Amino acid sequence: MGLDDAGVPRKHQQDKERNRQPDPPRQRPHQAARIAAARKVPQRRGKARNDSGEGANDDDRNQGSHPAMILPQRSLVRPSAPAWMLALLTAALAVTFVALGRWQWRRAEASAALRDAFARGADAVQVLGSAPLADVARFTRISLSGRYRPDRQFLLDNRTHGGSAGYEVLTPLELPDGRTVLVDRGWVAFSGSRARLPDIDFAAPPLLTVVGRVSELPSAGLAYGRAPPALTGSWPRLTSYPRIPELDAALGRALERRIVLLDPGEPHGYVREWQPPGLPPERHWAYAIQWWLFAAVLIGVWAMLTARRARQRP
Repeated sequence: MGLDDAGVPRKHQQDKERNRQPDPPRQRPHQAARIAAARKVPQRRGKARNDSGEGANDDDRNQGSHPAMILPQRSLVRPSAPAWMLALLTAALAVTFVALGRWQWRRAEASAALRDAFARGADAVQVLGSAPLADVARFTRISLSGRYRPDRQFLLDNRTHGGSAGYEVLTPLELPDGRTVLVDRGWVAFSGSRARLPDIDFAAPPLLTVVGRVSELPSAGLAYGRAPPALTGSWPRLTSYPRIPELDAALGRALERRIVLLDPGEPHGYVREWQPPGLPPERHWAYAIQWWLFAAVLIGVWAMLTARRARQRP
């Protein structure tokens, strides 16, 4: 019993020591998996450190050469378009601006000539005789005899005087030789409604002599706003920038191709402060100089950008 009792503790202790020691055959696969996993973690961390190191090296290289900063700066100071395209566009715009300036300069010369003709026309009065108005110089003062037709008058719409809207009164004058001339008897104020036209009727003598300037019908710069007179209806008939053939059709007889602006001192007229049409030449000269200044500024900007681009080249 003593031996057995002593052997039991010894055996029990051996079993406990055997249990403490790992079983190599059983635990070898698990240990291999743990070792492999432990090896992978440092590799990943090393790879991350390598990546971060490569990024740091790239940043160091970028900081040394600064390509990311140079490119935006160059794009700010240099045009994105090629040099030849920028030069071609500049040349096209400059030629256009110069041409517009020359056009305005020619208009200024035409306006000055028109005002000179208007001033010369006030010198003397010519008797019309049998000559058609188309053969008489514009703005020439003429005298002609005939009979007014107050029952066949036109109101020329969209005419202003002193900033106020109104009409110009066109009254046919029948000459003894059968011709009919439209006489512009002046401007009347707008009545407030086109349904209520101003009263322009008057007692016309059977025969009278009128004095006025030969001129043209007012014309619109564009077709917008034109309104021929009605072919039927009551008189006077409203119209806006009509043509002579349209007035012929409404009146029922052929008219002279030009009209007469009634002199301010003549009877049976309204407001008559005649001026040559169009803008004064000074306005056209100013516009011409503006266009040429645009061309000069454009060329200057192109030269500055071209010089800056040349300085930015490596």
